[in-house]
Amino acid sequence: MEIGERSLPYLSEQLIEQIVFAMEDQVTEHFIDTEKKELTTKELIDPNEFEMNPDRYIPIPDWTPADGFRTMRDFVSDLQNELYKEQLWEALHSGKGVFRKFKDIVQTSTALEKMWYDYKEGELRRTLYKWYGIEQEASKYSHLSEGELETSSHNILKEDFLIFSDPTNYITEITELKEEFLEEQRQQSNNYHNIELIQKMSEQSRDNHYLLLATSEDDLVGWLTYRIGNKEEAHITYYYIKEEFRGLSLMRFLIEMLELTLQEKNISHIVVEMPQQALCIESIFDSTHSETLTKTVRYTLT
Repeated sequence: MEIGERSLPYLSEQLIEQIVFAMEDQVTEHFIDTEKKELTTKELIDPNEFEMNPDRYIPIPDWTPADGFRTMRDFVSDLQNELYKEQLWEALHSGKGVFRKFKDIVQTSTALEKMWYDYKEGELRRTLYKWYGIEQEASKYSHLSEGELETSSHNILKEDFLIFSDPTNYITEITELKEEFLEEQRQQSNNYHNIELIQKMSEQSRDNHYLLLATSEDDLVGWLTYRIGNKEEAHITYYYIKEEFRGLSLMRFLIEMLELTLQEKNISHIVVEMPQQALCIESIFDSTHSETLTKTVRYTLT
């Protein structure tokens, strides 16, 4: 392995569980050994090897006591049972021994305890997946085979996100997010052509076909809309991923699902017009099959 080149191992369920467990260890330093493709600790790494080849070892994502406290607070905010909610709020504001008091209350109810551990693991996994996506991007996938990359990404997404085409329950939220995004662009950018393009995309996408992503709790993550232009061509008219879910290759996943949908309809091309700040998604399209025309990418399905 050359200096500066590294890749993450396939993110199997076993490795996910190992990393999630290690993230809560506040004493031991854990790393991913990109050569052996496994989780290890600082104590098990040869000091000379660590010094000579530091890029071989990737530290796992941070999970500090502050992250733990924030997760407890968010869990209590979402809790519907008023009795437990009040007790847990008191524990969180009691000063010394917060974590122990919180755990003691949670353990008084089997159902509450399960809800808490499921919630906490969900937050740990969300942090892990975001870190994994960032590290994948940083390494430019230099040592992951195409099959490993596709399998690992899709396993993560299929496990934790739902994909569907009926926007009925989310139309109000989608409209609000579009308006918020447009207003942000008006305040932050002097590129009037860019703002006009975003507004046009928003208006043209209203009656289009949808592909949406949501969490397993039915919280909207993002969506894209498209229309069929002719027998061989589809146009992506709008696309959006919520900020807290960016960096997880979710737009790539949506477009891959769109490809499968369109291929069943014998559609051979995708056209997408991109505002300036969204040009980064151009890399999603395989350059051997796409032609860039100013801010429009024409993509040939294979």
